[in-house]
Amino acid sequence: MRKVKFYFVGILFLLVIGLAACGNEDPNEVSEDASAEESGQKEKTEVDEAAGYEEVESFDLEGPVTVMNFSLDEDGDTLLWGENDGGFGDALRRNVWVDGEVKELDIEVYGQFSYLTGPGHIITSHTDWDAPETERYSIIEYDPSTGETEEFVAKNDRDDILLPNFGTYIQDPRTYIHTVTNIDREDVDTYIWKVDNNEFIDLNFIKDIKAQAGEELPNYPNYFLNKDASVVYAAVLNEGLYSYDIATGETEKLFESDNLFMNHYMTTMLTSDEKYLVYGINDPTAEGLHITYHALDLETKESIELGVGEKVYTLTDGNVALIEENEVKLFDFETEELETVHTIELGENQELDQATISLDGNTIAYGYSTEGEEDEEDTSHMSILSNQ
Repeated sequence: MRKVKFYFVGILFLLVIGLAACGNEDPNEVSEDASAEESGQKEKTEVDEAAGYEEVESFDLEGPVTVMNFSLDEDGDTLLWGENDGGFGDALRRNVWVDGEVKELDIEVYGQFSYLTGPGHIITSHTDWDAPETERYSIIEYDPSTGETEEFVAKNDRDDILLPNFGTYIQDPRTYIHTVTNIDREDVDTYIWKVDNNEFIDLNFIKDIKAQAGEELPNYPNYFLNKDASVVYAAVLNEGLYSYDIATGETEKLFESDNLFMNHYMTTMLTSDEKYLVYGINDPTAEGLHITYHALDLETKESIELGVGEKVYTLTDGNVALIEENEVKLFDFETEELETVHTIELGENQELDQATISLDGNTIAYGYSTEGEEDEEDTSHMSILSNQ
């Protein structure tokens, strides 16, 4: 059987780790004597029943779900995913599930780095090499529920391909902080683009970070803008966390660690109430990645341990969700407790590919694969659950 590990290796790697309805009209209706293998349905556990998550939709896929930007929007009505034909490799197809319907996306437009925002828009960048040099680069917002697309052209004399992703671009106010991938240049710098009025503000953030780190950076920073785009936060692999006040131009080092892990492919690492900045610490003695997530209190500069996970999500209520293998967990900052709210159960011949949770915490989606019998090919599936 082709194995697709549910394993996230983070920012340093791009993991490459038609629809048909499931046989039953009601995807939750399975006869008592049917086995999980025969019915293709997952058994509910006591944890599942207590949490109240029930399957609301399931459908077949052409191949397993890939790790890059597999995500739900805020209320769980929209799901974005990529899929390939098995094994490690980039997504060959990209789809969106919205209002109960699956729509195929143009992979050439909505590629590996396109992502889904909380309001349910898909963000990507576009380069028009035939356009004048001052109008080549743009950011696209696509609303899959209406089919409407807006394109915002960066009208300037910079020759920078835009790289919008979680944290680097916000929709209200529309603001983009440019990620500089070649950080080894001595004159390396970055900028803020205030999209709606096409204003560009140069920043000294990377230079300040390099000066405070005292050495060459191991990787370019991951950025996270706060809600009003007045402060930028940055996480630097195996180095630390920083903040930058755009009005004053001041950089502050918030936290330092030789084992800092960056993770932003699913969510911004700044909590929705802007009280905490979430970060991971990798255990250097473990075989492979073993990430324990923490939250840095931005006022006191003290950290709270959240728990071990492969993915982390900052939710709209200010709390955090972790996914570890087949368990979905919620960390409550008020009680400082981590609770498993859902355990994904699969048959012996089934394997979890990827799982994700909506930003309100009420919807879970996961892709899984079923091993084919004898000469039959493996099949892939999607299941969407809700506690509403």
